[in-house]
Amino acid sequence: MNLTITPNLFRFVRNNQTTQQNPINNNYPNLAPLAQDTVSFGVGEKQLKAGTRLSKQFGMRMQSTLEEPFKMFTKKLESSFSSMIATSNHPDRPIYKIKTRIKSPESIAEKGGAREVKKFSELTEKIQDMIGGRLIMRDTSKENIETVLKKFEDMVLKGELSIVEIENFYGDQKLSYVTTKQLQPLKKACEKMVGPIRVVNEEHPMGYNAIHMTVKFPPTKYGESYAEIQIMGSDIAALKDVEDLTYKIRCNKAIQKKYTPMMKYLKPLQDGDDTLKNAFKEYTRNAYLHQRRRKSVTLKELQERETPDFLALPWYISNKELDFNFLYKKMKECDAAAEKVKAAAKKAAETKAKKAKEASGIKEAAAVKTTKTKATAKAASKSFKETDNIYGLANFDEIV
Repeated sequence: MNLTITPNLFRFVRNNQTTQQNPINNNYPNLAPLAQDTVSFGVGEKQLKAGTRLSKQFGMRMQSTLEEPFKMFTKKLESSFSSMIATSNHPDRPIYKIKTRIKSPESIAEKGGAREVKKFSELTEKIQDMIGGRLIMRDTSKENIETVLKKFEDMVLKGELSIVEIENFYGDQKLSYVTTKQLQPLKKACEKMVGPIRVVNEEHPMGYNAIHMTVKFPPTKYGESYAEIQIMGSDIAALKDVEDLTYKIRCNKAIQKKYTPMMKYLKPLQDGDDTLKNAFKEYTRNAYLHQRRRKSVTLKELQERETPDFLALPWYISNKELDFNFLYKKMKECDAAAEKVKAAAKKAAETKAKKAKEASGIKEAAAVKTTKTKATAKAASKSFKETDNIYGLANFDEIV
């Protein structure tokens, strides 16, 4: 698969203009819970406006147009970085695993409404992480990060990938995954292929550490579409999953239905005073910095790690259920319960299908038996008639 974008097609802009084509009604009630969302900042232009959502049907239609780019994107990442993924035979490779996802219809509808989208082409321009990928590093040494960036550079120069934005976030500049100098070769390669691009080196207020890249796809009938690639260490990725959920709940965003039980633990962040909210934000920042400072571990240690060991909640926060270790454990319980329900539903569906098949088989067997019975009766009747003709009798009873 090729994700090549020719330079003359490049036009990276962020605008708020709308047209009257394909109008969308924003006045819809709350939708079903969100699926996963790779980015949750809560500041700047990525902050969503509350209370506005598009229809779920709009989200479903948009998602269907992204299925083919998503398949291309997933295949490209997996094939390009397969030689860097750690395995039992090659445990020292730098990448732990690669994850990709496409936003759910509900998530697309929520963000589209928040960005005041009026048509499909605006959605792909304003929401550039509807398709997302994450390279989770086993080892985040500068050398390994540089090796991954060099691979992206080669892909760009070969026309296999078009990167139009690079963001380097860090909680502490000393803990940044990459230096400005290390980003220059990739930046130059991108600009050689598509023209000027936006490169950001920025301290994140929540202590988050990651490199984000925006990838551009060829235009479709609905306009241009994008994907976001994240590079982060396994320790940051583990905290990111649970921190995303706390962010959504405290900001009153929709969440996956399976995580509804989590709301009772995080409700204090919605109803509490600013002192608690600010204390939790500081805890979140320190937790990310704690994760970033941890040393890289072996592949075996990662695989055998049952639960992460996050920074403990500070003593001055009395709501002990806000501890990331506790929240992570409860999230996993929700995941397990959801899987159990899913397995039960699958088993019920298979049982139903089996019974339907058996019932169909019984009916078919009965039909075959009836056909055979009719055929036997017909053959017997013919035989009787032939016997009647031999003896010249009117019916078989007269033989006796």
